[in-house]
Amino acid sequence: MSATVSANECENFYESKTYDKAVTSCQDSCNQNEGIGCKSLGNLYFYGLGLEKNYSQAITYFEKACNMNFGPGCNNLGTSYYYGLGVKQDYNKAYAYYEKACNMGDKNGCYNLGVSFEEGKAVQQDYSKASAYFEKACNMNFGLGCASLGYLHHNGLGTKQDYSKANTYYEKACNMNSASGCLLLANFSSEDNGSVKPDHSKAFAYYKKACDLDDESGCFKLGISYTQGKGVQQDYTQANTYYEKACSMNYGPGCFKLGNSYFKGQGIKQDYSKAITYYEKACKLDNDTGCYNLGIMYTEGIDVQQDYSKANAYYEKACNLNYGAGCNNLGSSYHKGRGVKHDYSKANTYFEKACSMNYARGCVTLGYFYSTGNDVKQDYSKANTYFEKACSMNYGPGCFNLANSYDTGRGVTQNRSTAKKYYQKSCDLDALKGCFTYRILNEQGY
Repeated sequence: MSATVSANECENFYESKTYDKAVTSCQDSCNQNEGIGCKSLGNLYFYGLGLEKNYSQAITYFEKACNMNFGPGCNNLGTSYYYGLGVKQDYNKAYAYYEKACNMGDKNGCYNLGVSFEEGKAVQQDYSKASAYFEKACNMNFGLGCASLGYLHHNGLGTKQDYSKANTYYEKACNMNSASGCLLLANFSSEDNGSVKPDHSKAFAYYKKACDLDDESGCFKLGISYTQGKGVQQDYTQANTYYEKACSMNYGPGCFKLGNSYFKGQGIKQDYSKAITYYEKACKLDNDTGCYNLGIMYTEGIDVQQDYSKANAYYEKACNLNYGAGCNNLGSSYHKGRGVKHDYSKANTYFEKACSMNYARGCVTLGYFYSTGNDVKQDYSKANTYFEKACSMNYGPGCFNLANSYDTGRGVTQNRSTAKKYYQKSCDLDALKGCFTYRILNEQGY
């Protein structure tokens, strides 16, 4: 068998996912000192395709391919060092191998050099240099290079913001069947970009293409389009189909949305048990809202035995994933001694964390504590700071409490005209007590 035949068979079997045959052909090709054979054999070990996953073996074959001056082998070796897979993480070595790959005309290597400059790994962050390497990859017909170049133009990073160029590069990437390019183009089409108005029909088409290219975010966004009826007729059943597809690709938000559909009976028969199943999967995939909703299920005892301890565990995970509502609920548990020992200090810590994440209810709770001296030293000024922050987030109770402080001169100079303004805002935000007090002050001529 000639070397060329071995290489071709290796490549063909690999591309057709006939991995058992690829192992033999790629080994033969590598033994004949063909870079593509060694690189492909490394991939089979790296991903555990037809062979047991073995990063160390993968590195051996990537190195062999790179030493044969086969660019893709150097790129894969660079990626191993970049992420610390099979070797100690080393951004400098990753950069060196990416550079070698790019100099040999490997599009992935040029793209990854761009990423190194974009993220400032092993080199000083430099969007202009990142742009140059993304452009080089794009000119080699590498879709991700075009998509990344479009992103830089879209956001004015390393170049003047230019929506027209961004759109051009996104389109080029999508036309190369880059799922990321299609997704970015869809997001771009759904935005108001200067003179270009949102086109949800176009966005829907691009989300569809991204999903067809097995991009989990594209499938999720397609589900959102059907849920909201944007660019397509509203159809909850179809939405659930795409949420399920996204979830099957281990995309947490898709699992969460599918869980919500089962919880509400939206486009599907209501089933709390299935809702819990999908919330659990979402939470395992580090989806904050999935963890939070599980906490609610255990707090309320919905289709599960009420268990405050389990609820708190899920609130804690949601909080650690920077979901303010999870921190707030955990704070409430410590404050009430629900599933945990009473601990006012911890309660305040979690309420503060919730507020810092712009969860308005946490801010109001802190404001109330400082206003009443409940478990903290009374401090009206601090209380008003928290009420004001909640109000700035358009949370009615925050505006009402701030209005009350101005009305009574508590922690601020009494000013009923200012109080009236905040009562009105609280009323507009459906805080009914604000409506009542606003009317009284209005009748009094303030």
